[in-house]
Amino acid sequence: MQFTSTIFVNNSAGKGSGGAFLLNQYNLLSLVDCNLTENHAAVSGGAIYSLEQNSLSIQGARVIANVAGQAGGGLAATRTASIYFCGHNEFVANVAKAAGGGAMLLSSMDFWQRTDYCDWTYLTLPPPPALVLRENVAIRGSAALLYKVTFPVGNAGFEEINVWMTDNDASLGGTVYWVNDGAVMTTEPVGLQNLSLSGHAINNVAGYGNLTATQAMYLSSPSSVVMDDYYAYLSPAVTVTAADYYHQVIPFIDTSTVQASVVGSGPTNCSGNYPYLMGPDTQGDGVTFTDGVAIFSELKVYCAPRGQISLQFEMVDGSLVA
Repeated sequence: MQFTSTIFVNNSAGKGSGGAFLLNQYNLLSLVDCNLTENHAAVSGGAIYSLEQNSLSIQGARVIANVAGQAGGGLAATRTASIYFCGHNEFVANVAKAAGGGAMLLSSMDFWQRTDYCDWTYLTLPPPPALVLRENVAIRGSAALLYKVTFPVGNAGFEEINVWMTDNDASLGGTVYWVNDGAVMTTEPVGLQNLSLSGHAINNVAGYGNLTATQAMYLSSPSSVVMDDYYAYLSPAVTVTAADYYHQVIPFIDTSTVQASVVGSGPTNCSGNYPYLMGPDTQGDGVTFTDGVAIFSELKVYCAPRGQISLQFEMVDGSLVA
């Protein structure tokens, strides 16, 4: 069945799943230019719940402010034969209250993206293809919870459909929470490579919990700072941020710190003198995190003007819960 330019609003599955749609087995659902807004499900799939060998085609949809009591605030699909996101789709401000997957839960299935399944007849010019996951909320997987999801060879999955993940909030951990056979995955999943998502994952927030749910944590700092005197404060101040694989800010508790040290000099040396750092930023406990940021405002370096040195920033966990 196909719905075109249809609004589904304020529907409710009071004791089950699928606030607007519940697909059991061997169904074909096509949504073209549809709005699914403020639907509710007591269990999973605030707007759509798909179970067992269904085929979904979602094109030009706006899935907004839907709520699931368990998982998949906007969409929950498990053991589904195929799911196609065509054109520009937005999942905004959906909520999964318990298990996770604020925008969507995809479970035990292959993820396929095939543009030849898309119907552009309702538009003069197709919009740029994208899947926007914005302002969704969950305990884990604020944008998406993927459980035993595979990306078949030749189908780039999330990369091919140009995913943008912004302003999602996971109270414990994970803009994308990726699990396979009960183990949280810590390697780069095919279809979710870092390079393709770099710049497409902005201002997402994790809590303080299981960091491995969002791949490896990293610290980022300026690539270079220019010095104009032998003894000089670094200017502007060096800001070190903590984030995860999906560029998700991790607001560490205030006993977690960053410490700076010199690890070498570059091709322009420091006039024969080994460079070193001074200032309270390098002493004792270093600089504490505030909402995932450590600012070295009093870091002073000794080196020849225009000389090059290499700095190392290291995080000390303190009582970080992770």
